Amino acid sequence: MKSIYTVLQLIFLILFSFFNTGCKKSKVEISPTTETLVESVYGSAALYPKNGYYINATVSGILMKKNVFEGDTFLKNQVLFEIENTSSDLQSTSAKSNLQLAEENLEGKRNVLFELEQRLKASQSKLTLDSINFLRQKSLWEKNIGSKNDYDMRKLTYEMSASDFIALTSKYQQTKSLLKSQLTNAKSNFLLSNCLVS
Repeated sequence: MKSIYTVLQLIFLILFSFFNTGCKKSKVEISPTTETLVESVYGSAALYPKNGYYINATVSGILMKKNVFEGDTFLKNQVLFEIENTSSDLQSTSAKSNLQLAEENLEGKRNVLFELEQRLKASQSKLTLDSINFLRQKSLWEKNIGSKNDYDMRKLTYEMSASDFIALTSKYQQTKSLLKSQLTNAKSNFLLSNCLVS
């Protein structure tokens, strides 16, 4: 019993010393000092001459010939440097191929729209036939001729044909718009690549 009492006293003593030291207020002292202030401003800038002109090539390439030198005067539209640019030739060839492909896709013999037009015509014919069959079956059903199952099948077939026709019409319009846009972009790229080459 005494050992438990001794252990409790020891725990009480430890807790008391812990709380006693934790609750003491520590003083932080601040003392003012006198010093000189330093003010600094940092910045970066690029300096250019007032009447300077910087020439940039519209294309990248290897400088083949210098027609003017530092300090020379030159005329407006005078060729200053000649650059060999094989990449612009490749860009022009690529732009021409893209233009031909875009024209072929929209207007050529094997254009993408031809297949869609054929599917759209077939879908319209099927819709017309399914509509006629549905109206016939509906007329018979109203006269109590035929089965409900036949009527429902004709109606479902007609509704599916109408849905297919609407979806194909939308796809045709979207494809046509996309192909026209691709052709316009290909023409612009072709003209731009020819301007860079010349």
